[in-house]
Formats: sequence, C-alpha cells, structure tokens
Amino acid sequence: MKKTKRIIFVIAAIAIIALFSTVISLPMNTYAFDATTNTWDGCPITKSGPDEQGVVKMQLNRNAIYNSDNDNVGMDIEVKEGQNVELDLNGFTLMNYSTGCATINVFEGGTLTIVDSKEGNSGKIQQREGTTGVSTIYNAGTVVIKAGEITGITKSNNIAVITNTESGVLTVEDNVTVNGSNELLNNKGIAYVNEAKFEEKGDFYAIRNEGSMSITGTTVKTSSSNTSAIGNIGSENAFLTINSVKSDDNPVVVINRDGMTVIGSSADQSKLDLYLSKGVIDSYGAEVTLFDTAEGAVAVKIEDTYFVGDSAGSAIENAKTDANAKLIVLQGDVEIKGAVAGFTVVNEGEGKVMVNSVEVKENYTVPSAEVAKKDETPKTGAENYLPVLGMVAVVAIVGIAILKRK
Repeated sequence: MKKTKRIIFVIAAIAIIALFSTVISLPMNTYAFDATTNTWDGCPITKSGPDEQGVVKMQLNRNAIYNSDNDNVGMDIEVKEGQNVELDLNGFTLMNYSTGCATINVFEGGTLTIVDSKEGNSGKIQQREGTTGVSTIYNAGTVVIKAGEITGITKSNNIAVITNTESGVLTVEDNVTVNGSNELLNNKGIAYVNEAKFEEKGDFYAIRNEGSMSITGTTVKTSSSNTSAIGNIGSENAFLTINSVKSDDNPVVVINRDGMTVIGSSADQSKLDLYLSKGVIDSYGAEVTLFDTAEGAVAVKIEDTYFVGDSAGSAIENAKTDANAKLIVLQGDVEIKGAVAGFTVVNEGEGKVMVNSVEVKENYTVPSAEVAKKDETPKTGAENYLPVLGMVAVVAIVGIAILKRK
C-alpha cells in the first residue's frame, strides 16, 4: 500500500513539474501581429473585420511598449499582400518587440492606413531601445499616415525613420510629426507629404527623395543651418515638387544633385500663393525649375545655387560685394543698392530690377568708378545740336567764299 502511494506521489510530482515547465515555456509574446491573426489574450490590439470594403480594423487598447519591468508586450505589425488594414493608435504608443525588425512592415500588395481616434492626436509609433538597422515604418505597399508622432533611434545614412521602397506609395498628411537623429523619410517610390512636420536632430537629410515626391505645406526643421533639409539625389529620375515648405528656425536647404526639382506648381493654380519661404537649392548643375509662386516672392540664382524667398535677400547682399559675381533674377521685384563695380545682374523674370538706381531690363554690369564718372559728366544738351551747327558753319563759309569772288 505504501509502495503504491509512493508511486502515485512520484507520478503526481512528475506531472506537476511537467505542467509547470510547460507553462513557463509558453511564449509571453507573439512576435508579429498581422491582419489574418485573431486577437489573443493580453494582446494590446483589438481586431475586427474585414468590413464590407474588405478593411480589417485594428485598434490599440493600451500601450504596446517593451519594458523589462512588465509583461514585455511589444508588437511588430505586418501587413501582407492582399491585406487592407486600418490601424487606430487610439492615443496609445506602439513599439516594436524585435530590435531587428521594423515596428510596422507593409509588404508589396498590402495597404495600411494609420489614424488616431483619440482626441488630442497623442498616439505614437516608436522603436524600442537597442533597435538598429531598421526603420520604424517600412513600406513596400501602400501606406497612408493620417495621425501620430513617428520616431526612430537608428543612426545610419541608409536607414530612415520611414522608408518607402521602389514599389511603395506613401502619403503623409497633417497631424503627423516625424522626428529622429537620422534621416526621417527616404523615398524611392511615390510619396506625397501634405501639411506634416519633420524635425531632424542629427546631421542627415530630413527628407531624401530618389523617386517621385510632392511636398506641400510642410514644416522641416534641421539641427543647424549647415544641414540640408531636403535632398533630391541618388537617381537621375528623381523628381521633386515643392509647393510650399517652411522652417521656424534655419532656412530650408534643398540639394538637387541628380534629378529635377520644381518649386511651385504651374498646373495647380490654387497653390500659386504658396512658395518656399526660406530656401536654398544647390543644384550641382542638375535641372531646377522655379515657377511664379507668389506675388512679390523673389527667386535668384548664383552659379548653380538657387535662393528663394527670405534666403534670396541675404544672398543678394553677399553677392553685390563681389566684383566677379553674376546674379540672375528669376522672379520678383529686386532693388539692389551699393553694388560694387563688376557685379553683374541678369533679369530673366518679369519683375522690376534696380541696381544702383539703374533699371535692368536684360543685363547690367556695374561700371568702374572712372567709367561711371565719365558717364555722369553733366551735359547741357548743346551736344545734340552740334551736327546742325556744323552744317550751318559749312554753309556760311561757302557763302562767304562766293561773295568774295563777286
């Protein structure tokens, strides 16, 4: 009897140990949550749908942040081919679980719309500490970001907070803020940036375009005036349209190294009142087109560098002191005083251009002091009658000679 009890006790102990081992070996987290996965217990995301339009609704119901002091919940969200997902941040924060994975990864053929239904637009998408070599949002499909603050911590020339690949179509709308110490947006596909805010805190481009991009009503801040805000580089097919962009601090510096940059849209008349309020475009010989974008807006060019709006004024002040400088006025009314001899101005626009009180219709070079002095010798107006007086004198001499013969 005792032997039987011992056997039963041993079997029970083994069963308890096995059960405990099974429990502690169960994963505390699911590493990826995609649109086809059902909601599981403890998941910070509630899923519903698809609805009649085939859209799966996913809503954060609490902060999904990796933290060693709690249940270590974190999400790497994947939207795969054929899936159409709406992610509602609901005022909470979403952070990746795997340090080697993007917080959100949208595959080619997948569609994701990011919204925030909570008043105040306080939702965030971030990277957990230790994340390296990946973007916060990586898109190869179609992504529309309508809300949220998106932050990245990876520091690399080749990694951006938001990466839009060759197959990607990305739209970043108002109520969206993107910040980090590396590139904020790297576009190789098609991207539309409307009324968003970008704040770059390192020494990288805030926005780098190698595909096709349109920027309208967007604020771009950089860490210093020496940091280029926008780069249109990397591909001869890169096409960038800037309808309006501004910065509260430093001028917006645009590098157009390989492709084509258009400032202002000639096709959309509703945007003609918008322009690059503070801008420097260094074209490196590549093509830059500046359309008339605002009444009174000034755009000038010195060698391969374009200066627009507020930045044009300081560029003109510097150029007028250089005897070898050539300033091309592309648009706007310009009045330049105190320009040194040798300074040349070309008026290619339709505005009124004045240099040292001389109106420039086409081109004008400030003369040297000697030439200017000679040109400025007072004239009585008699010089206009010299040819006539000469003829009268000749006639008089001939008449006198005839009278003497008689």
